[in-house]
Amino acid sequence: ALVAAGVNLKAVEDRAMVLGEEESRRLRGRSASGVFETELIGSVILHFASRTDSYTFRAYCRWRAYLEGLQAVGQLQPGIQIFEREFGRRLIADGGPLGGLPPAPRLIPKPSEAQQLVTGLERVLAATVTAGLCTRAQLNADEVLVDLWATGGRRDLVLPMTIEGDPLVDAQLLLSEEKATSLTPDPIIAALEAWLGPSNSRESNVTLDSFYVNSRFRRKREKEAFVYVPK
Repeated sequence: ALVAAGVNLKAVEDRAMVLGEEESRRLRGRSASGVFETELIGSVILHFASRTDSYTFRAYCRWRAYLEGLQAVGQLQPGIQIFEREFGRRLIADGGPLGGLPPAPRLIPKPSEAQQLVTGLERVLAATVTAGLCTRAQLNADEVLVDLWATGGRRDLVLPMTIEGDPLVDAQLLLSEEKATSLTPDPIIAALEAWLGPSNSRESNVTLDSFYVNSRFRRKREKEAFVYVPK
C-alpha cells in the first residue's frame, strides 16, 4: 500500500524504530505530568505509557511513520486516499486476512438487495472477529427501517454496528487527536470501505462514521488528578 502511494519503505522502517524510542519517552513524560487535553486522551496516554512494549504501541509508531512518509512525498491527502484504498483492497482480497467475503451488494432499494446488504455486513463483521481484529462485532439493524428503505419508504438507511475489543483503539485515538489525521490503524473500517466501495451504484452512496466510547475503568482520585489544557 505504501509503494502504491510512492513512499520510501526503508525510510519509513527506520523512522518507525526511532519513533519507538522517542514516543516512549514523550508519553511517559506526559503521563508523569498529568496534563491532558481531555480525559479520553489522558486515559489513552496513561495506558500507552505503561505498555510501550505492546503491539498497539508498535502499530502507533509504525502508522505515524507512514503518515510522515506520505507527507514527505508531497500531496498528503491524495497519498492517504491511495494508501487507504490499497490497504483495504489487500485486506479483503483472496488470501488476505479477510479474504473470501461475499460479493458486495448493489445498494439498490429492493428487498432482495437489502437482505444481501444486511447478511453481507454480518459476514464481514464475523470475519473481523475470526481474524482477531476485535473480540465482538455486531450489526444492530432495525428490520422495520430496513424494510422501509427497501420498499422506497425511506431515502436513507442507518445500520449501526458495535465493535468491542479492538486492540488498536489507543493508536487510532492518539493519531487522530494529536495529528488530526484520518490515517489510523483501523483495518475494520478499511475493510468495510473496501467491501462496500465497489457496490456504490448510481442510486445509493455509502458513508461510514465511527464513534469511540471509553469504557476503561478509572478511579475518582485518578480523574481528579488530571489537569486539562486547551487543544
